[in-house]
Order: sequence, then C-alpha cells, then structure tokens
Amino acid sequence: METLQVKNVQIPSAHFRGSRTDWQQLSSSKNSLSLASVSKLQGSGRNILLSNNQNNHLLLSKDASVSTHRIRCCAAPAHPPLNGCLPATCSTSGSYKVHAEDMLLLKKRGADLVSDLRGTCIYLVGMMGSGKSTVGKVLADALEYQFVDSDKVIEEAAGGVSVAELFKQQDEMSFRCAETQALKQLSCSVHLVVATGGGIVIRPENWSYMRYGVSVYLDVPLESLAERVVAAGTHSRPLLGGETRGTSAYTQALERLSTIYENRASCYANADAKVSLQKLATSLGYQVGDLTPTLIAMQTLEEIKELLIHRKQREK
Repeated sequence: METLQVKNVQIPSAHFRGSRTDWQQLSSSKNSLSLASVSKLQGSGRNILLSNNQNNHLLLSKDASVSTHRIRCCAAPAHPPLNGCLPATCSTSGSYKVHAEDMLLLKKRGADLVSDLRGTCIYLVGMMGSGKSTVGKVLADALEYQFVDSDKVIEEAAGGVSVAELFKQQDEMSFRCAETQALKQLSCSVHLVVATGGGIVIRPENWSYMRYGVSVYLDVPLESLAERVVAAGTHSRPLLGGETRGTSAYTQALERLSTIYENRASCYANADAKVSLQKLATSLGYQVGDLTPTLIAMQTLEEIKELLIHRKQREK
C-alpha cells in the first residue's frame, strides 16, 4: 500500500445506513480516494476497508464512544478527500472549511423539500445571538425563498429608527405591539424565511400568526450565546444593557441571558420543530462554535422534513 498523507475526519453516522447509494454523494478527485471510486469492499461490523484501482485505501471504523464513523484516509491532498458534500471536520486541525459543494447539497435538499412546503413560510425563533438571521439567509437561498428580518420590518415602519433606539424611546410593551403588527403583516405572505426577534414568542397572539407557517426553534447553549453577544457587542441588545457591577461582560451577559431564558423556555417549546445545536455538535464530534450556518441549515431542513411527514401521516 502506498503511504500518503493521513488525515482523520468525522462524518455523522446518519449518513451511513448500509446503503451504497448514500455513499455516492462523495465524488471522486484525482489524488484522493472517494467512495464513488470504490472497487473492493472488505470487512464487516466495526471496520470496513475500501480500495480503489490505484491501491489507495479508506478505512471506516465505528467509534462506540460517539455516534460518528471515523474515517482514516490515505490521500495526497492537504485536505480530507471530502468534497464538502457531507459535514466533516479535520480532528487534527480544528474546523473543516465549508466548500461550495456543501451549498450545492443544501440547495438540493431545499429543492427536494420546497414542493412539500408549497410556499409555507418558515419562522425561526430563538434567543438573541442564536444565529436566526445568519441561518435564515442560508435557508432562504436553499429554498429560493425571500429572507426577512422582523426587526428590520419594525425599523422600516418606524422610519428607520433602530430597535435599540425604539427601546429607549418607548417601553417594551409598545415595542412588542409593533412586533406583533410586523408579524401579522408577514403572515399574509408566502415563500418567506423570517428571522424573528428573541422575545416574539412571549405573546400568544404571535403564535397564532406563526401557525400559518412552520416555526423552528434554534436551541443554542447559554454559554455559547453569551460568547456570541459579547463578541458582537451588547450595545444593540437593549435587554442586556446596564451596569456591569464589577463583573466581566461575559459573566453579566450569561446571567441576564439565563434570566431571560428561564422566562421564555416554555414559550420556545411551542415551536413546531427544534434544532439543538448541542445535540448536532455532539453527533458530529464538534464544539458548538465549530458548527457552520450551512450545517445548521441542513439540520433545520431535516427537522422540517420530518415535521411535514408526521403532518401527512396525521391527515391520513
């Protein structure tokens, strides 16, 4: 066997269900072994050895401690021989860079789902800093929907005044009323991915509008949320303002996020579907901070797909 550069990567076990058809998503490349070019398949159980005509080898072995398959790949290029069609990470060098092929796979999944959605809007709910806008834009592109940020709709209705400034000019109740009006307006539309404000879930009336579409809760650990909002700056987060009382910005953000979450947790549970970033990261062998918007969007589409299947079954 020719000795080439060794890289270790991880792929979710969900992608390996014993079907060679699923494996064909990995395309071949000149200097690397891909599952599309496999000529021999040996082994069973925990270890599977695949070989191609160039006498390169790919060893699949299941690690019982995590729900992933570890892949040892002998390949010439500096990156693993994954073209981005499946989520992966170099365990030796941190996060695996997302390639254009990831987006192509996401677009394919979106195209497969869009006919079942029939124009139904998608509402992303979650705490501040959960990535609703970032993931929402990726989802909208995959589904060929339009992306809308509900906060931007409110700001436009207020003549361009920012949400942070609106909180200063009026009490929170007035802002929540404006938020409901924006959501009412959006609920009359189709083919939208809507990133909602973090507190939109607290008013029952808002859920009556979101029931016209599919609501998805992006569940992010509080520690990750605190890191994100501190890194981005809390000046645009009215509910995180105030004195630090001698504590660090991270500690203060975590404390206030924890209080906000305790008051909203039962409301977020009303969402039609949930994407747990901690669960997703664990299944991939990642840290939550290593998850890309594309990976989260892929999981969101999977959750929506399962939801639609269950709805169809109930209708029978």
